[in-house]
Amino acid sequence: VAVLTVGGLAQRMVDLFWPMVVEKAGFALPDELPSFLTLETAQYYMARLVQPLLDEEGLFDSVTIDRNRLYSQIIDNLNKAAVMGFAYNEIAERLKRAWVGEPGQNRVYDDVQTCANKFRQFCLEHNLLDFSLQLEVFWKFLWPEQFCRDYLSKAYRHLIFENLEEDMPVAHDLLRQWLPQFDSALLIYDWDAGYRRFLGADPDGAY
Repeated sequence: VAVLTVGGLAQRMVDLFWPMVVEKAGFALPDELPSFLTLETAQYYMARLVQPLLDEEGLFDSVTIDRNRLYSQIIDNLNKAAVMGFAYNEIAERLKRAWVGEPGQNRVYDDVQTCANKFRQFCLEHNLLDFSLQLEVFWKFLWPEQFCRDYLSKAYRHLIFENLEEDMPVAHDLLRQWLPQFDSALLIYDWDAGYRRFLGADPDGAY
């Protein structure tokens, strides 16, 4: 029995098929293995990259929240782009379209995009994969390939998916395409859950 989240499955598959996607996905070191970042190590690298921009270039000068909270918010935006299935370089534009307050806030969203771009480029240059990049590489470069689907269909014949309402749109899209290949499947949707939505969870889409 393999107990996995969709994120865990993505990491396992990227690790297994790394030589087949490393160059296609834009990583700079094709002869070196990937390093998978935790939330804490992602925040560490984000701080290293963003702190000079705060101190020397005045990014986020109108923002008063704690710096560690700021770093985690930028990572959260990258993660939400990945789980919703849109490109990370659309973050600022989407935030601007959703904002209904003072137009000066748009500058903050541009700063978020600057930091997200810098972090993603750093990860590609050093074969580092945070959660968002693990998910993107799996969804964009591995899942569409027949060899990946053949491997998964042979490795896993039965599925139990618990608390579908707590998961993300990309997970639901994956299941929709994968379900016909299983011999059996049990999807559990909890009507009394969903009071909190974790990292872009989509109860309506799950149903």
